Amino acid sequence: MLERSLHEQGSTSIDYGFECYDWHSGRKNVPLNEGVAVAKINGSSNWAYCDNCSSMFFNLQGKLALSEMVGLVKADFRLFDTTLKGRAFDEALGVAPQHRECPFCRNMVSTHIATFSFRKSYRTYAYPAIWHASRHWLSRSSRWIFVGYSLPDADYEFKHMLKTAQLSLDRRKDVPPLQIDVVLKENPKAERRFSRPLRQ
Repeated sequence: MLERSLHEQGSTSIDYGFECYDWHSGRKNVPLNEGVAVAKINGSSNWAYCDNCSSMFFNLQGKLALSEMVGLVKADFRLFDTTLKGRAFDEALGVAPQHRECPFCRNMVSTHIATFSFRKSYRTYAYPAIWHASRHWLSRSSRWIFVGYSLPDADYEFKHMLKTAQLSLDRRKDVPPLQIDVVLKENPKAERRFSRPLRQ
């Protein structure tokens, strides 16, 4: 949704904080530190990832993982139907297998989103780059705005990053004091969580 809105406003250059490629054209995303900075620290439904060559792909016009049925494999469905054949699986998906292949190494791409739980995994190479870029951007911005985010307990890694970025920002002498704005809808628990972490 964010990328589509930026695209409609004429901003087609998105800096995700790591190198990635347009799924349809194959072109590399803008060089780092150019374009609009967008840090999706838990992954995105418009990304596809190749476990073999570690390439990441994006689609600014839609949810890549959904449109290409990325991440769905026959082995998962055979847990429910051991007789399921490859052709039946492909027909059910409605997407030809070659459409879900990495353009570079021809291996099947997958998706990886860190779930909102304590069991989330940041195993793909892009996550360290995203988190590093996020900390970099936060530590250079004197105003943080959170909209509709409840700061759940499971996101303790994110809280740690916020505190680290805040301390880095406090040590700089060329920026004004940090201002934090939070937009919540009748969520007093989330309000209490926001009032705690950055002041501890």
